[in-house]
Amino acid sequence: MKFLQFSDLHISEAEKAYSFQILDELLNIANTESVDALFLCGDIFDTYSDFVALRHEFVKKMESASAEVFFLPGNHEGLRRPDKHTRYQMFDWGKKIRLLDEEPYHFIYLNEKIEIFGIPHSQSYTQLLNISIPEKKAKWRIGLAHATVLNMSYTGPKEEVEEGGGLLDPALFQKLNMDFVAIGHIHSSRSQSFGKLEVCYAGSSRVWRKGEFGARFCVLIQVNEQGISKKYLPIQSAGQFYELNIELDLNGKAKSEADLNLDQYGKSDYLLVHWNGVVESNQEKQNYEIALKSKYKDRIRLLEFDDQKVKTVPDISENVAIRQFIQIIDQKKEELGSSWALTKQLGIELLLNEVTK
Repeated sequence: MKFLQFSDLHISEAEKAYSFQILDELLNIANTESVDALFLCGDIFDTYSDFVALRHEFVKKMESASAEVFFLPGNHEGLRRPDKHTRYQMFDWGKKIRLLDEEPYHFIYLNEKIEIFGIPHSQSYTQLLNISIPEKKAKWRIGLAHATVLNMSYTGPKEEVEEGGGLLDPALFQKLNMDFVAIGHIHSSRSQSFGKLEVCYAGSSRVWRKGEFGARFCVLIQVNEQGISKKYLPIQSAGQFYELNIELDLNGKAKSEADLNLDQYGKSDYLLVHWNGVVESNQEKQNYEIALKSKYKDRIRLLEFDDQKVKTVPDISENVAIRQFIQIIDQKKEELGSSWALTKQLGIELLLNEVTK
């Protein structure tokens, strides 16, 4: 049997076209691979309001899936939900989607080969410690969850803390007799074995925020008599996140237009440009940014600028010493290598301090 796992698509009204083009690709992968079911492991929608607004269109698209769909809600499906007691089961999910939102777990026996053990996202999983564990009747028990798992590779405080929720211990999965856990919540792809158990994050299906470098993936899970294996499949339509460091001239524009080659990025990409240097006018820099955004608005999904390392000094070009220093230091760019930008910045600041004494 084969299954397709994905999560953290964060479908939103703000980026509806981008979100649904990824969903279309995922459905195409599922149909091409002839999977027996799809595992949607939470945060398929970005907020509750996005869920309400786009659910009908989502359900309609899922009807084109050639297999059954198991949907386990994450924390974002309920984000800013006005009535916290509203159950997802009250909504129409069509003929293909089976909702896994019963707490503290949702158990489904598929056949003699596979049974599914769903664990919805929660602030605490202590209830699972005292349950009567269902007898294992199938050969393989696959868990579906949306949480942070203890003892898996650390992803940094931003991702671990911001998303919240309780922590799941791999020992609990083992106690629940699971053989494989398909899980969402952490946006980077990773998997880890704990004895005979494997826990697998597909990672986010889209680039949701800055800093999410690299390709986005779904996971093809294959089950046979010998065991459970997986394969990460790239999602081409998701694009990638990129960063550029560009030196500005005194006029607020890129010193080298060749360095600012934005034509290499695609319609699904997210690009963050870090400006560096000294400019005479912040307004000129802002006008330059507006022109770039206008030029690439239909060619790059998100184009953002960071000017934290830009210093604005009116009439700086009138200072002969600073102007000469800039000319000299720019000629030594290749010689200084990675230390050039910092050397230039410190030199200008020292000269400015002398001028203003």
